[in-house]
Amino acid sequence: MTVLPLPITWSDSNEEAELSTIRLVEERLHIIFPKDYLECAIRWHGGTPSPNHVLIKAPHHIIEINYLLTFAAFDELDILDWWNTYKVQLGERIVPIATTSENGLICFDYREGPINPTVVYWDKSSLIPVCKSFSDILIMLL
Repeated sequence: MTVLPLPITWSDSNEEAELSTIRLVEERLHIIFPKDYLECAIRWHGGTPSPNHVLIKAPHHIIEINYLLTFAAFDELDILDWWNTYKVQLGERIVPIATTSENGLICFDYREGPINPTVVYWDKSSLIPVCKSFSDILIMLL
């Protein structure tokens, strides 16, 4: 039996992000954001998805996504501010993209290279693998 993903609605998002602003962030971080993430983040950065829970298989745990980080400078959810705040704990090749209600972060893991990152969850003590792509985490929402 095939399980179809639930439709996703977004609330509290900012105005659309400029692609030129996102490219500056990529340049600063020496990475390339995946196309599936860009398609979502341009329109919904700063937003909250509904549904917004993700089951992490190891350890068995459900996390709640609060907000996608933004590309708006000086915004409390500015992706570069969050990266600068946590890069020592995360490592420079781990890029936060969303906050969680557990005070953790959903991140892209670029340790294998500057493109095609996997998705990890940082629970303030360790990085936990979540899935292979941003599209995968959207499919996992419950």
